Amino acid sequence: PAVLNDEGVYEIGNGGQLFWFAELVNGGEETVNAILTGNVTIDAYRVWTSMTQFAGTFDGNGNTISGLSVQETSAVYTGFIARLNEGGVVKNVTISDSNFESDQSVGAVVGYNAGLVENCTNTSTVTSTYKNVGGVVGYNVGTINGCSNSGTVTGASDVGGIVGYSTGDVIGCSNSGTVAGNSELG
Repeated sequence: PAVLNDEGVYEIGNGGQLFWFAELVNGGEETVNAILTGNVTIDAYRVWTSMTQFAGTFDGNGNTISGLSVQETSAVYTGFIARLNEGGVVKNVTISDSNFESDQSVGAVVGYNAGLVENCTNTSTVTSTYKNVGGVVGYNVGTINGCSNSGTVTGASDVGGIVGYSTGDVIGCSNSGTVAGNSELG
């Protein structure tokens, strides 16, 4: 398991601890907080299951998570975190050398965002067979601030480098990745 520090934040420094934290969240502990203490690489044979509902703070602390493999064709939301709820924060993390594939609302960092995604970077591949696919966030009703994408994003409709579909705020973001599909937002 991840180590709980004096501030009540789980410190994550390897793939096993990251999987343990995801299981904790998916088991109903949606408001726990975590910080990466270093870069985390997931072994090639381990398939990532998105954190389904998250309302805590996940601070990447400037580190990178790589090797995530997500194929959730029946999921409504798919990403490192499937659904970031109000009050939830994901910040300061890079998702690299990973692959995210699902039907709709797919983003490398967050599939559906109602919280805050800040200073996050995607350099991975994100694919949707339908709609709402973005390099960082698939579907946004929250805030995306200071994020960037240089990964490849492909979908049928509502496709964007940062976010596929948004009614929320997108501030100070940039895309240099390849985007293929019908885009509503850049």
